[in-house]
Amino acid sequence: MNYNEEMKKIIKTFDGKKTILLHSCCGPCSSSVIERLKPNFDITVIYYNPNIEPKEEYEKRKSEQIRLLKELDIKYMDCDYDNETYHEKIKGTEEEKEGGARCTLCFVLRLSKTAKLAKENCFDYFGTTLTVSPHKNSELINKIGFKEAEKEGINFLPADFKKEEGYKRSIELSKKFNLYRQDYCGCLYSKEARMNQKGFTLVEVISVITVLAIIMIVVVPAVTKQLTSSKDALTKLNIKNAEESALMFITDLNTCDSEALNILKTENVLAEITGESYCLSTRNALNGDGIEVSLDILKKYNYLTDYDEKCSGTVTLKLNNANPKADGSNIECR
Repeated sequence: MNYNEEMKKIIKTFDGKKTILLHSCCGPCSSSVIERLKPNFDITVIYYNPNIEPKEEYEKRKSEQIRLLKELDIKYMDCDYDNETYHEKIKGTEEEKEGGARCTLCFVLRLSKTAKLAKENCFDYFGTTLTVSPHKNSELINKIGFKEAEKEGINFLPADFKKEEGYKRSIELSKKFNLYRQDYCGCLYSKEARMNQKGFTLVEVISVITVLAIIMIVVVPAVTKQLTSSKDALTKLNIKNAEESALMFITDLNTCDSEALNILKTENVLAEITGESYCLSTRNALNGDGIEVSLDILKKYNYLTDYDEKCSGTVTLKLNNANPKADGSNIECR
């Protein structure tokens, strides 16, 4: 289902502004969402994110959120940190991979709280900024939203805010308002996973190369070896970024998202497939040999926003037992 189009259909039925309690995961993500909803909604933002650790990080993100809301003249609903409730909720899933059962339980916790408070405070709708991230499963988030809406007896606003360059716009607004942009989702598990995956940053690689260039005058063999190592590290970093970004594209294709399918058609990725069987054929391809998509395509359609221009190649998109899997081993960096 195309949740972006579903949201548009709902808004078209309005005869005036509706009230919405909007769960926000952070200031940067909320920026483009608020900009998009403001013409049609009287927005109140709730910052309920008990998963964020440590406490200092939580307070830092919360402070940035409140600062942005003041800039935009948006109402704010405060709530407790509630970190113990989060750990009770995800107990037994601590070792799950990022994006698995632990994340699902975290989504449920935050959206159930938002739905309950929206009902208690007589809002017309509740929603979340979570779908603006290319790393979040919009299908899963919307399904949870609808389930909590039914439970509480209130309207949920379906959305896929990364569509129509929503994620790109959030980056632009973050720069405009000089917002703090975190480098991990929130929980300590995601931070650990991010650190394990991160490898060298581009700045670190450049610094290493600079130092090695100086040493090269006296130790040529050692420098050559280190330069090769640095280049390999840079390639690995870009491959990892591409693979992570491609996971969202796989999810969209598997749910037969019309915009995602149109990308394949427009770019002639699966040009031989036509007609109503296109969705089914795409799924079969994902479950079979996979679908090869270039880095340029992923970048063009905002699935990939952070990679080195010196890198090129393709990512193979697959489904393995219904789990999205991306293979960037064909990527090369000059």
